[in-house]
Amino acid sequence: MKKTVFCFLLTVIVISSCKKNNSNETPPVAQTNIYVVGGASGGNDNPYACYWKNGIKTDLTSATAFTEEAEAKDVAMMGNDLYIVGYQLQATGVYRALYWKNNTPTYLTNGPTDGAASGITISGNDIYICGYEENAAGILVATYWKNGVAVNVTNGTRNAWLQDIKVVGSDVYVLGREATTTAGNSVSKYWKNGVPQIIATSFPFNADFENFAISNNNIYIAGQESDPSLTSARSTLYKDGVRTWLTDGTSTASAASVLVSNGDVYVMGNTTNAAGIMEPTYWKNGTKNTFSGSGFNDGYLIHGCSKGTDVYLLGSLQTGAGVDQAYYWKNGTATKVTTTGGRSRGNAIYVQ
Repeated sequence: MKKTVFCFLLTVIVISSCKKNNSNETPPVAQTNIYVVGGASGGNDNPYACYWKNGIKTDLTSATAFTEEAEAKDVAMMGNDLYIVGYQLQATGVYRALYWKNNTPTYLTNGPTDGAASGITISGNDIYICGYEENAAGILVATYWKNGVAVNVTNGTRNAWLQDIKVVGSDVYVLGREATTTAGNSVSKYWKNGVPQIIATSFPFNADFENFAISNNNIYIAGQESDPSLTSARSTLYKDGVRTWLTDGTSTASAASVLVSNGDVYVMGNTTNAAGIMEPTYWKNGTKNTFSGSGFNDGYLIHGCSKGTDVYLLGSLQTGAGVDQAYYWKNGTATKVTTTGGRSRGNAIYVQ
């Protein structure tokens, strides 16, 4: 009996000692995963949908069946589940809106008319996806899907489509464009719980906005506006309806998206330099910054995200051979999204 008790006490001491030593060890650094969604192209330049995780490409649609034109447009995560939205051309010639959950597709539209998905956001356990679906009369209807159930934002009498979506509490905000009663014209709008608001009032027919952000109850919308009296469009940021010009309209420029991170406002786009080269450009709190360098013809920034104090800006550079390839910049340092050749396009970036 004494021997048994001694062995038991010795075991306890050994276990306690191990626990004490482990507590002094440095915990492992959490893995950072960088997801870029978009498309690549094959021999006939038709894109197929794909994404890159830490530079490794996964095809979502066929890279060889070129009739199945497709592209991934946006990305979000719920826990460890990866959601990607986009569109795919069917053999019938109809585009369908869909999302992939962990690479498995689910179609949001069933035809026989066109549809596409362009934006996604997750609020609690609810998944919101925005885009459009064409009705039987051939009119595009601005639509979002909540957990797969379609909600029509417009009534189907004029073409309209959505490009971005955000949810704050019980409020659903969507950004898009709707045709006017004037033939051939459409204007950028956002809708809050179905109520529309025209973004640009000075030059509504010559403005385009595709991305927005909401932070501390402020709405930031980025895009470009064209004043007919100027040579080129101006990159533009609206905050709660108040406009800020980011460029002066003397040379070509555009803004594609906006990111609010740690109190700083980033607008991503491009500007044209004196040599006529389109440079990837971002404005941080209104101050212009460009990613310049040799070895590429043109470039642009299209999307951004942040993790902690790190800021990731996604864009593209065109090589001397005229091939566009996706890049991202982490705190200003460029990384090519994929090491393989060919054309690649990134539409959205997410860092886990």
